[in-house]
Amino acid sequence: IDNFLRSLFANRHQYQQNLSIEEQIALIQLQKRTDIIVRLADKNVGICIIENQVYESKVLQQLNDTNHYEMYNYNPCAQLYWRIKFVLNELLENNDITRFEIVKLKPVRPSSAVFYILPKLHKKSCPGRPIVSGCQHMTSNISKYLEQQLTPFIPLLQDIALEDYNIDNYIILKDTNHLLIEIDKLNHQINDQKLCVKYITLVSGDISALYTNIDQKDGSSELNDFVSKNSYRTNFSLTMNCFNKLLEVVLTGNIFIFKGVYFHQRMGTAMGTELAPPFFRFLDDILCILLTTDKNIIEDLLNLLNQTNNNLIYTFKSSTTKINFLDVNIIINKTLNRLETSLYVKPSNTFQYLQYTSSHPRYVINNIPLSLSNRIVRLCSSPSTMWREFYNLFNRLLARGHRASNILQKILQIQQFNRKELIYRPKKQYENNDSKKYKNIVIPYHSQLPNIKKIINKNYSIDVPDTYRLVYKCSSNLASLLMRSRYPSSFFNVVPVHHINPMGCVKCNHPQCGTCKYLVIKNYFVSTVTNQIYNIPYNVNCGSTNLSYLITCNLCNMQYGGTTSQKLRDRFRQHRSSIRKNSGNDTRCIEHFNRPGHSLENHRVIIIETNYTNEQHRLDREQYWIKTLKTQINDSNNH
Repeated sequence: IDNFLRSLFANRHQYQQNLSIEEQIALIQLQKRTDIIVRLADKNVGICIIENQVYESKVLQQLNDTNHYEMYNYNPCAQLYWRIKFVLNELLENNDITRFEIVKLKPVRPSSAVFYILPKLHKKSCPGRPIVSGCQHMTSNISKYLEQQLTPFIPLLQDIALEDYNIDNYIILKDTNHLLIEIDKLNHQINDQKLCVKYITLVSGDISALYTNIDQKDGSSELNDFVSKNSYRTNFSLTMNCFNKLLEVVLTGNIFIFKGVYFHQRMGTAMGTELAPPFFRFLDDILCILLTTDKNIIEDLLNLLNQTNNNLIYTFKSSTTKINFLDVNIIINKTLNRLETSLYVKPSNTFQYLQYTSSHPRYVINNIPLSLSNRIVRLCSSPSTMWREFYNLFNRLLARGHRASNILQKILQIQQFNRKELIYRPKKQYENNDSKKYKNIVIPYHSQLPNIKKIINKNYSIDVPDTYRLVYKCSSNLASLLMRSRYPSSFFNVVPVHHINPMGCVKCNHPQCGTCKYLVIKNYFVSTVTNQIYNIPYNVNCGSTNLSYLITCNLCNMQYGGTTSQKLRDRFRQHRSSIRKNSGNDTRCIEHFNRPGHSLENHRVIIIETNYTNEQHRLDREQYWIKTLKTQINDSNNH
């Protein structure tokens, strides 16, 4: 062992820390702060830093809804534990389960589930998506067991819809690849039956807060009827009595903790429980491809669905040209008489791919361009669209420090593949008998680790079987150090702000403020060139400092982007003075508002961003917004 360790560390290369000493000290100080919460944003679009009072207020806005949640003034965990034990013993006495199954289902070293929210940056006022982290919850073993029993029904739903409900062309999508396959089949059908795509309407639908809005009794009843009718189609091993009792325990035993207080979820199931995916998976996102352009049919469908259940609200959007669904743009190409697809990127996506210098195995870093290029080839049916996305990918990866030669090599490598081969390529599935069964040896990754398997083979004449493989687990990163599901106990004495100020730009109402009358009172702003809408995730007013602002001319809709470290009212007063005197440093703004027909009364201002870390950060963001919003007054070509 000593010789092995010596050979293991003999050829260590020079190692440089990812973080400087100053950054490490700053990280420790950041971990100790009790005035902020660090959370992953919803849809994985980035990381949020939220004031703890604001975060807690957003949580309590949901937990105070007595229709969905009930607060306990005691610890109900012991009560739930004995209830689970009683139900399992009762099922054993009735021969519904075996002693071996009881061992699998009984809670082992359980812990309380934890409630937290993921801020939805892509929505106004940044509401939170409720998540219950219940990895070691008392019902987690039962949830996993029921999930295993229900999953075999999923591939059969299409046949069940046709046979029992006479619904044709009903498809349960597994993933994006499955969607692409179905669109390809539809194109063949359009070609074979000589259909015309100009009569097609694309409709995408969504159900608001599905997980928390299905009544538990209704859900249990519907699921019970479904399983009892179709249990013969699978190897469903449970009796209906056993299934109903276990399902009731999971749905009614959804107890979690927030800030030391226990709550019970009365409606629906929590996002995070093992049972949630098969229980509610199928209606969250809906895509309809209708062979009609009659808007009345779409409205009738929407009205019909919204009348089926008072708790569920369906929202639809339709188009006869293009619509986005999942991560795909579905486009009606009337020239070629076919449906085409391209990559859909949400406006909130910040493309935070792994930095090239990140502490990960080199093969992981080097293959990031390959996997992203693979996705582009699969999603883009048009060569011109595909190469445009390759160009965007190249620039985004360059910005993250990746080598240009490696990016180009991986793009050219994947571009040679046939698109249909990539779409229809089956995932690797191993049979139980004749497949390789891997034994994974999991070790923490470190950049100085050599090839351990190679050292063993070379220096000790030991042939390590191919069935053994070294698997690296990620070492500590900023997310693991700063983000936790459980609300920090150090925050328990912090008083929440129950009536937080609304997000957006508002008047300061200072009696001597000359800016309030020109301020745009909104929680969003719009580029008059691109018509793109942007949220304002801050509460700001004329007295705010360290900000970027947007001035809009009411006459010609041209815009001017600026920044200041001063209060907005002070900077805006300087603008007005310069325009009135027709002299000053902001020449483009002066020239524009001194044009014929223009005056001081023609401009409005709104704060678009604040909270910059330093002056350079503020100046960089000013240039970013000028470029993004295409502000015409800043552009010298418009003067």
